[in-house]
Amino acid sequence: MKKTILTLLLGALMLSGCGGNSAPASQAEDNEDSVITEQSTETMEENIGETGNLDDLIEKTYGGFVSTETCYDTFVLKNNSNQNVRVNVDITGFDSQNAELATESCSFPFLGADETLAYSHCFSGIKEVDHVEYNFSYEVNTDYAPVMKDIKCDWLRIDENHLLVIARNEGELPGTEIRATAFFYDENDNFIYALNDYIGDLDGEIKPGAAVTYQFASYEHFDHAEVYLYGGCDLSNPHQEWGISEKDLQVTEYRYQNETYLTEEALAIKNNFDKHAQIRVDMVAYDSKGNVIGGGSDNTNKYDCLAPGQEAVLYARLMCVNVDHIDLFYSFRTCENGISDLENIEYTYEIDGQDVIITATNNGTESLKNMYCQILYFDLAGKFFNIRRAYFNSEGGDLLPGETRSCVVADYPYAFSDVLVYIE
Repeated sequence: MKKTILTLLLGALMLSGCGGNSAPASQAEDNEDSVITEQSTETMEENIGETGNLDDLIEKTYGGFVSTETCYDTFVLKNNSNQNVRVNVDITGFDSQNAELATESCSFPFLGADETLAYSHCFSGIKEVDHVEYNFSYEVNTDYAPVMKDIKCDWLRIDENHLLVIARNEGELPGTEIRATAFFYDENDNFIYALNDYIGDLDGEIKPGAAVTYQFASYEHFDHAEVYLYGGCDLSNPHQEWGISEKDLQVTEYRYQNETYLTEEALAIKNNFDKHAQIRVDMVAYDSKGNVIGGGSDNTNKYDCLAPGQEAVLYARLMCVNVDHIDLFYSFRTCENGISDLENIEYTYEIDGQDVIITATNNGTESLKNMYCQILYFDLAGKFFNIRRAYFNSEGGDLLPGETRSCVVADYPYAFSDVLVYIE
């Protein structure tokens, strides 16, 4: 057992993130007196790695800052050993008098040999935190296999508050429990914010040959970002096959690009499978040279329970132009309850000038909440150019059994020749 105590000033250089990019984690001058303390405890036999003990072979880099409201602290671990390990850490916050304010714990199931793990933590609402202490411990983990060398990552700044992450698995094993950590910086390379979240398809995986997309929303305006991916393949939890595939879907693809910043991709999907299905589509856009230039990631790219024979629209607004092609990556699950609330909905629609009027009747025995329609607009040449969503319940109340209700999408500002309407 070996214990090492080390005190570091904030502002150490960051290790390289996914995608081969790197950026310094510079800190604002008014935070230069803040410190983060690392107290690492070895829980394994010494001489586990190629040389020395394991703790010496886990390279640690710290960053973060203390704002007026919240203490954000970050760490990056680089595993320079030849062992695949589980990482446990206790994080304790102290005030300027070294009095303990709060302690939280977290675990990371798998850090492969020669892999990097990044994490952001905050003691939310505890503004008195002056410095942070880490207590690390490690265990050998043979239940996971390394996959990060095969998962390629791109990230794109959508605007000053949104960052799109695209992860593609070019290996043969599925990535499970893949976590993305984003560090955000201002135009002077000062660290200003950080976020973590798990990314994956409906099974929580990035399957071989597939890609997933995820969008971070930063509360702070940022100029650029650095993204790290962490995770492995859980060998103890094999992937479950759901029986449904793209062959069970009838898909009509619609696409529109304007000249400046936007591509809209809409998929009208009909379920020809004999069971109710949950469907998600991750969309990755490429230019003519094969470069990733955009992707779709929000709640509009999945549908919770599509009944046999039912149709729905999944779509994404990609903040890019000059799209050469878009790859579509499907994931599925069968719905456990096997019930779609829309099976008993009958609806019609008509165009009245610049208005679209949709009328729906509930022929079932259950009330419907939050029912909405997706409207695909076609220009005077018959080409798709926009999609809009409108709710039947905008005035409150459920659509009761036997009730008929209309939804009017009024005063559409552009000339159009036709629409397609889908109830969801």
